[in-house]
Amino acid sequence: MKTIVTLAVLVGSSVPAWAQINVENRVGPNNTHFSLELPSSSYLYECDTYCTFSYHHDFKVYLNGTLKYSQSFDVLYPSSPTYYSNDVSFSGWNLAVGDTIRFYSSVKIIGTSTRDTDNLYADCVDNVSFAPERPLDDTTAMAPSAIEEKRRFEDLLA
Repeated sequence: MKTIVTLAVLVGSSVPAWAQINVENRVGPNNTHFSLELPSSSYLYECDTYCTFSYHHDFKVYLNGTLKYSQSFDVLYPSSPTYYSNDVSFSGWNLAVGDTIRFYSSVKIIGTSTRDTDNLYADCVDNVSFAPERPLDDTTAMAPSAIEEKRRFEDLLA
């Protein structure tokens, strides 16, 4: 009987030792960069965690290396995968072209040292989709030498 109890304790305590955990954002692999067009008021971060054991999830958002947002929670009875999303507001962040926003997820199986992390980077860029269209005959967009050339050509035809 003592052997059976010892064997049961060893098997029960070894389950987390081979447990696997994986967190993946929905944009691309770990350390993916994408362009975030400004102005932007928020970003919907999404990830999936693949694990069948209870785990602790830390989610942090950094602007140019400075922590701007943090959330932690436990998932006690996960499905695999477990979906997580967070609509991160950029209100008051004063984002500028060239800024980098880092979305960081760290998951750790509770009671073990088994963990996985994921980084997603948003590189802030100009929003070119709102650029005003220029008329084809607009001479204000031309260089001064082109304007002079156009006037000379018009004078020759006159």
